[in-house]
Amino acid sequence: MNVCMQILILCSLLLLSLTGCASHQISPKSGSYLDATTTYIALSDNFTEANPILNLAGNPLSTALASVGIKHISKHAIAHSLGSSPEHEYLADTIVEAAGVSAGSYNLMLILGANPVSAIPVGILSGYWYWRYRDRKYREEE
Repeated sequence: MNVCMQILILCSLLLLSLTGCASHQISPKSGSYLDATTTYIALSDNFTEANPILNLAGNPLSTALASVGIKHISKHAIAHSLGSSPEHEYLADTIVEAAGVSAGSYNLMLILGANPVSAIPVGILSGYWYWRYRDRKYREEE
């Protein structure tokens, strides 16, 4: 079995384990997947990862999947630091997913050829929009 196949199997198992142990509120969602997908595309096209922790992963696929894992761990850390109620889990999930939408939108702008400076406001506004969307949906469910 070649190295790429081993990495693919390990990454698939990582994703299955993350979604299998997720609580109702905390699980990888749109922001995590958008950031991971655009990270993979950008790194495959010889862009450089800005996060020094993710730079350790070594290749585009490992880096993209590690970003999903780091976000998932961050959600649990934030929720537990706030008290682990359903409201805190929702808040932690929304914070991290909005950051993922921001990062993914920024990455997408760079992939499309935008200047990094002009991509920053697009990333910020995308994350803000996602936060507002999630907040509205949460309030409708109450």
